[in-house]
Amino acid sequence: MLAMLTREEMRAVYDQGPEAVIALIELLYAQIADLTARVKELEDRLAANSRNRSTPPSSDSLTNQTRSLRQPSGRKAGAQPGHPGTTLQPVAVPDQTRIHEPAQCVACGASLAEVAGQQRPGATASR
Repeated sequence: MLAMLTREEMRAVYDQGPEAVIALIELLYAQIADLTARVKELEDRLAANSRNRSTPPSSDSLTNQTRSLRQPSGRKAGAQPGHPGTTLQPVAVPDQTRIHEPAQCVACGASLAEVAGQQRPGATASR
């Protein structure tokens, strides 16, 4: 890496002629290109986190975490006391019954069209 030239050293290069000045400028351009590449590499490394790289979230620095702009209300999460709620209650005689049967095995992909169904232990028939 070239150290900072004094005015006297710059004048000495100038006095050596145009070829010396061109060589110095080419050397400086090469150093600028190297330093620009290094700055880009360091900026990319700073911007890397678990969202855009294959690194675990534990490797993220604490400064990269975004904070919610919502103001806390002071209430607990979920339904508040006194909220009536809505729950779909089971009925004795349903309007319609849907039977969901898989077409193929999720493990091996084999067709289940010719396989007789089995009821799980503890399950009730709803047909």
